[in-house]
Amino acid sequence: MLFTERLVNLGDVQLSIAEAGAGQRRLLLVHGFTGAKEDFTSWLDRLAGLGWHAVAPDLRGHGASSKPAEESAYSFGCWPMTSSGLLTRSAGKGSSCSGIRWAA
Repeated sequence: MLFTERLVNLGDVQLSIAEAGAGQRRLLLVHGFTGAKEDFTSWLDRLAGLGWHAVAPDLRGHGASSKPAEESAYSFGCWPMTSSGLLTRSAGKGSSCSGIRWAA
């Protein structure tokens, strides 16, 4: 199985995602500040093999996703809409989320 990449339109932004295992239980893999979906791409096929629909997005302002000019487009209030939008636009059963943050 090989992961694929596509753009997901969430209305105010388009997010670039990498994914594998469509139709299985969803696992949203979220990078931290200055990260990108590529932080997780080496894991996507293995997770799909374990029964997950693994989805790794470039969050707004990162990688190949939209980069809105307004500072308000990056508020913490945007995260719930972004994550639920991604999960509802990816086929699967149930959902889980995991994140990574590289900081001291």
